[in-house]
Amino acid sequence: MAIHDFDFLRWCFGPVKRVFSRTLSTKREGMEHTLTLLRFESGVMAHVEASWAYPKGSPFQTSLEIAGSDGLVLFDKGKSASIVQYGGPRKQTGVPDSPLMMSPYALELEHFIHCVKEKKQPLTSGEEALASLRIGLAAYRSALTKLPVEMEVISQ
Repeated sequence: MAIHDFDFLRWCFGPVKRVFSRTLSTKREGMEHTLTLLRFESGVMAHVEASWAYPKGSPFQTSLEIAGSDGLVLFDKGKSASIVQYGGPRKQTGVPDSPLMMSPYALELEHFIHCVKEKKQPLTSGEEALASLRIGLAAYRSALTKLPVEMEVISQ
């Protein structure tokens, strides 16, 4: 769970140094809730919470909070809209379609299929994906052992 969050945080803050994770399994269908703390090589800290334990039919939710010495940035998908259009034809000059109109997962698959068909390089490299996968595997190992996991330094 949360590999896209790990990927986004790596993009924002660079390589991860240490991972510490806890998982809570529910009795209902083995669903899980996780909390993962990340320490980046830059000194930045982040926590990622992800869950399969929401009731069936619950909407997809995501939020982000970045606190720094000069301020705070908040984003909550449930309370924010990127581009909203009221009235008029669907497409107006100068008003782009919102990237949120289509599922991000569908957009990922569409991009991947396009790259395969057109023999083009994807926007994200295999190395980037592998780095995010390593964070996810470290979080899993940490949840199993109940210990922090130091990330292996990978030379580029």
